Amino acid sequence: MLYHGLLTSGRGIETLILATAEIRRPARLVLRGNGATRYVSSLRRLAALHTAPGTIVFEPAVSLESVVESAARSDIGVFTPPLATSQVRYMLPNKLFEYMMAGLMVVFSDAEDVAQIVQRHGCGKTLSDVGPSHLAAVIDGLSLDEIRQYKHNARSSARSLCWDREQAKLVKLYADMVEFQ
Repeated sequence: MLYHGLLTSGRGIETLILATAEIRRPARLVLRGNGATRYVSSLRRLAALHTAPGTIVFEPAVSLESVVESAARSDIGVFTPPLATSQVRYMLPNKLFEYMMAGLMVVFSDAEDVAQIVQRHGCGKTLSDVGPSHLAAVIDGLSLDEIRQYKHNARSSARSLCWDREQAKLVKLYADMVEFQ
C-alpha cells in the first residue's frame, strides 16, 4: 500500500498505521513524503510500537516528474482522511489521479466527487468508515484477482482522465465565458 503526499495531521496517516497493524495478510505500507520533523517522528514511533520492522516504510518525497513512476511500485494507493470538514467531503485530490495513472487500486475516504470517479471507473473502494479495523477488514477482504482488476481499471481510466483529454474542456469553458461577456 502507498500513501504519498504531505505527511501532516488530518490526513488519516495515524489510522493507516494502526490499520496496517491489524491487517492479517502480508502487507506493507509505504509513507512517501515530507513533513514536520516532530510529526514524522511521532508517526515513526507509532509504527514502531504497533507493527513489525519493515511493515511500514518511510520514504522521502520524490520529484513531481517521478511521482507516478514511483507510485507504480505499489499495488494499492490509500488516502483515508476523516470526512470531518466540507473541504474534505468535497475533495478531489491529485493523488487520486496520480494513483490511477500509476495503475494502482485506490482506497479512499467516501468524499462525494472521489466516490463518483471510483465507482464510475471501477478502480477501487471508497469508505465511509475510515477507522483502522474497518480499513484493515477491507484490505483483508480483497482477493488478488479483485486487486488486479481494480488496477487494470485504474490504468485504463487514466487514459481518459488526463490533461490531454481534459484541457479541451477547460479551454472551451474559458472560451464560453469570454463569449458570454
